[in-house]
Amino acid sequence: MKKIPMRQCIGCGEMKGKKEMMRVIKTAEDDICLDVTGKKNG
Repeated sequence: MKKIPMRQCIGCGEMKGKKEMMRVIKTAEDDICLDVTGKKNG
């Protein structure tokens, strides 16, 4: 069985699988955007 990476929600503090969460990033230009791939820098 493969280990599932867990991440903590900053809103409620609940631990969930990485694939269940949405990632919010701040770019170098100070833009806020959603990272649906989970691979962008931020």
